[in-house]
Amino acid sequence: MEYQKIKSVAKTVIPSGKALETLVLDTIDMCAEVVGSTLGPGGMSVLIERQEANMPPILTKDGVTVFKSIGFSDSTAQVIMEACRDASIRTASEAGDGTTSSAILANGFVRAVNRFCKANPKVSPQRVVRSIEKAFKTVIEPWVLTASHKADLQNGHSKLHAVAKVSANGDVALADAVMECFDLVGDEGNVTILEYTGPSKYEVERLDGFGIPIGFEDCCGPFYQKFINDTATQSCHLDNPFFVLNYGQIRDIASCANLFEKIIEAANGKVPNIVLVATGFSETVLGHLAVNFSAANKNINVYPLVVPMSPIKTGQHDFLQDLAALSGGTIFDVVQKPMDTGTVADLGLVARFESSRFRSNIIIEMDEETENRVFVRVDELNAQLTSMITSELDRQFLRERIGKLTGGIAKLKIFGSSHGELREKRDRAEDAICAVRGAIKHGVLPGGGHTLVCLHTVFENHEDPIYRNVIAPALMGPVRRLFKNAGFTPEERDSIVSQYSKEATYDLLEGKLVNPWESGLLDSTPAVLEAIRNSISIATLLGTLGATIVFKRDGEAERKEGQDIRDYLKTVNEPDEPITERP
Repeated sequence: MEYQKIKSVAKTVIPSGKALETLVLDTIDMCAEVVGSTLGPGGMSVLIERQEANMPPILTKDGVTVFKSIGFSDSTAQVIMEACRDASIRTASEAGDGTTSSAILANGFVRAVNRFCKANPKVSPQRVVRSIEKAFKTVIEPWVLTASHKADLQNGHSKLHAVAKVSANGDVALADAVMECFDLVGDEGNVTILEYTGPSKYEVERLDGFGIPIGFEDCCGPFYQKFINDTATQSCHLDNPFFVLNYGQIRDIASCANLFEKIIEAANGKVPNIVLVATGFSETVLGHLAVNFSAANKNINVYPLVVPMSPIKTGQHDFLQDLAALSGGTIFDVVQKPMDTGTVADLGLVARFESSRFRSNIIIEMDEETENRVFVRVDELNAQLTSMITSELDRQFLRERIGKLTGGIAKLKIFGSSHGELREKRDRAEDAICAVRGAIKHGVLPGGGHTLVCLHTVFENHEDPIYRNVIAPALMGPVRRLFKNAGFTPEERDSIVSQYSKEATYDLLEGKLVNPWESGLLDSTPAVLEAIRNSISIATLLGTLGATIVFKRDGEAERKEGQDIRDYLKTVNEPDEPITERP
């Protein structure tokens, strides 16, 4: 029997030449034009249609949201856009702000590299790439870090407020709310954003203690009424409870009996309060605990607390480890340390435990020993945050856990009269929070494009033609766009920029030259630095592109896939409620 060789899937191949050059430049121009329209105080919002059924369109000034929504019918243009978009998304994940500047910088570098390589065909494109990367490491990064000023909540509160205001596009009320959140929870605290319909305003609320997103209704099952010991507030309160931490489900009350007897014996006639923490309980166990909790002649109070589910695979064990750091308890498990071998020394202890219908809370009285345990745990989580985490979801959960362990959580409530207004405000709030967090860690720089103008001056008269003809003009892209969005002509812009100095930058809102440190026109250092770094990394490759090989579009297959997505969204999409809460 003879077999024919299966051919590879047909693709669209475009070699190096005028056609590819035009397609690359036109695509990144379109991306920079659309995303760049949101830049600065003169930036405008972009209206984006939602794919989900019966959902209102998005109205936003957030560069990442706009960039993620762009798509092209041409498959080659689509992959070029996705490569360019990577720079903005990476800047957002690493610095939280500067995404729009990154898109404009990428466009500028691609054009400058392409123009230089065409004018100097005997210069290796790889030499151009290496020179730009060397310039970043030896000139740009050291210059930016030297020019940066440290800022923290104690000594640089006004600087951080200025960074928040710039990232919030001049919204002073939002900047005030963001700084109030950081004042409540400190440098390491976590800020959660919630959206509500109503008259436009911002509110801040602090969640004290170690909040747990699960209450007695989920923990106690059909017996929850038996565990309510405060009928006025319909909640359960336990003072100075011991914590028994078990990684696994408890299906038989006998597995706990030996440890409970030791606790009763050590209590010397008092009725000890116990919070029994496990990943699940059988109804038989819950029934035993409920009968005992409500009994008049009881010798022990045991409240069952279920470990909350988590999208992270190790989330339940991570929760128990955090709880062990706070309470000082030991984690039991069936394999290494069964509960029936435990002693009173293995128990944790906290000041107060509270549980309502949908939420529980642990109040800790910090002493030196507890602080040391918490600091060790926070150091471990910070190490994971910087070295082990690869997804934004993991980062988000880690930051929340660090916030709960250190300073608690601040809730930033955003009120708006429409879905579009809420989304636009939320995007600006997220930018401001991330910018402040980055400024606390890495410092602040003068705003208004001041850093890029200074770097342009450093490179424009450099003896290296690559520095002079590629890096210098590319760095001015965001500055040109800032002034264009504010309605300035190129001549007016050049006249103003020529007056920039170490102590002078232009405030587009006020329409005059100001001292950035005195007026509060500041940017987060990582936002500026990461925007330059990431735009260089991707633009130097697109600027020296030799060919593209992409799959052809299959209209019928894409329509079928789109219909499947729409059908799925219809089945899982929740109704558009007036109040939404997002972590």
